[in-house]
Amino acid sequence: MKLRYIYSACTVCETEEAKILSDPWFTPGAFYGSWQLYPPLKKKPIEIIGKVDAIYVSHLHPDHYDPIFLKTYLNVFPETRILIGQNKPAHLQRLMQQEGINPEVITTTKIKDIEISIFPNNSNSIHGIIDSAAVYKTKKFAIVNMNDNSFNLKQLKAIKESLKGQKINLAMLPYTGAMLYPQMYRFENKKELSTAIESQKKQGLLNYKNFINYLEPDFALPFAGKYWLGGSLINKNFSRGVTDQLDAKYSVSEKSIVLEDGGFSYFDCEKLKANKERKNYYKKEEVIDYLKSIPTELYPWEKELKIDNQRSLPLNYLLNKAISNAHSKIKINEDIWICFKLKNLKQYLVFNAKENKPSKMLCSVESLSRREEIFIDDRLFFGILTRLYHWNNAYIGSHYEVKRSPDIYSRKIIDFLNYLHV
Repeated sequence: MKLRYIYSACTVCETEEAKILSDPWFTPGAFYGSWQLYPPLKKKPIEIIGKVDAIYVSHLHPDHYDPIFLKTYLNVFPETRILIGQNKPAHLQRLMQQEGINPEVITTTKIKDIEISIFPNNSNSIHGIIDSAAVYKTKKFAIVNMNDNSFNLKQLKAIKESLKGQKINLAMLPYTGAMLYPQMYRFENKKELSTAIESQKKQGLLNYKNFINYLEPDFALPFAGKYWLGGSLINKNFSRGVTDQLDAKYSVSEKSIVLEDGGFSYFDCEKLKANKERKNYYKKEEVIDYLKSIPTELYPWEKELKIDNQRSLPLNYLLNKAISNAHSKIKINEDIWICFKLKNLKQYLVFNAKENKPSKMLCSVESLSRREEIFIDDRLFFGILTRLYHWNNAYIGSHYEVKRSPDIYSRKIIDFLNYLHV
């Protein structure tokens, strides 16, 4: 059994009999146009991937579920099986069906000599089961694919139990995260930003280390999470809290294998060896030059929302309805003020997340002791409130800026915002 690395979370697990592709993302501009791929593939993805028996899609984030590529691939190889896990709610299944893709919802199935089992990330998230992991197994070898999963003991125990003592030859593990913190946050000084960058990097590597310690694989592949910000966000790339795959090798574990880019490097489970490994970090100048060469396109809200007078948008009305909806899902027990500063509105739209009360307009928010200021385009704000777009995708795509006073992280506020729509 071999594992071939294509890009980010896209890999091909293959034997002499079978091939299973996972999470192919090749359409530029994921997360509303901001995410780009580097380094670029030298051939078309379908040429590099070739014919596979099945495609496993772990979850609905656009760097894992790329419907444009999937439909292009299925036009060439229509008999390819599309496999997803039993996530609840069935967001991914419904989305695929709406877009003309008919997935098989499975727990375990056989693809010739490869048995693939899918394990939903059964955490207690209020958003339900979103992500999943997979195990590829033959009589002799086993590969675990954790893609973007958080460290979840219940899920990991189920994975180890399914192997019945069989050794994991290779674990594909997350080593970094993707969000707008810290690159889109407004800090008091550069030192605070630097501290935040290093903190995020360390957290990603700690998560990677925890996976290795629990799963105890022969080798580990740090993968998924590779992306670059394009267009007007290019200058934010090197203030992200995103580490390189090589850091996982040099800083965490010598078990780490960093496969070479291009789509033709692989790890051989029988030989416990990679044919080609990447040794060098990407050069900042080359990354920036490439990103600048990509034609800059308008973001969806700039193309799709043709509004003559943005001041006429009923944002306050929509926001008040959205506040009630968010409060029906999430209870905030602390006084935290959410302060929206829109491009075409001089005043802030402000409300207390603890209270289910209408927002108010303020010229200044400096007197509010604990607050999160969100600087956002009016049209994007309108699109999110009306569910044309989603807070989480805008958050991961780095499409707005935030200032926290004081700088205290609150997971509940992020969850609250995800329900801030009508």
